[in-house]
Amino acid sequence: EIEGGDISHDGKLVAVGIQGDIFGFRVDGEVDNKGLTLTDTSGKLESNPVFSKDGKFLYFLANSGYNNSLVKMNLESQMTEELISDAVIHNVQRIPTTDLLSFIEGNNKIVVFNPEDKSSEVIAEKLCYICGWASDLIWSPDGKYLALIDVSQWRDEIYFVDRETKESWN
Repeated sequence: EIEGGDISHDGKLVAVGIQGDIFGFRVDGEVDNKGLTLTDTSGKLESNPVFSKDGKFLYFLANSGYNNSLVKMNLESQMTEELISDAVIHNVQRIPTTDLLSFIEGNNKIVVFNPEDKSSEVIAEKLCYICGWASDLIWSPDGKYLALIDVSQWRDEIYFVDRETKESWN
């Protein structure tokens, strides 16, 4: 099962979560296309890889039970740092044109996270009267607007959020 993926800033490497590990695939045609294991944290299932803007780091979720940890890995040294521990987070993405990350916390709290100073800000929460699960985050190319797909048992809705003002609409 594939669990998230991202393309490096230079377009030469694709990172994909496959069966609990993160693999990298070269897509530049310079080498054969065999997957390289990028992560190896025994006892944890890794998923949702996201490259930093400069391509030097890889962020991913590591799960050893019910909750996830957000991990930062230096791609050159392979050293890892746990940025967030034991949290109910999913759908990590880098906000375009920035080094900021976003993710869904719990069912419907949208968080912007700065991996440098580990600060976070909730930009949207409970956008609808009968909310389901916030399932997908889609950022505009300039990183200013977010489209959020909310899935409930009655209907699916799309909400939009201005990252700066936190104004939301659907």
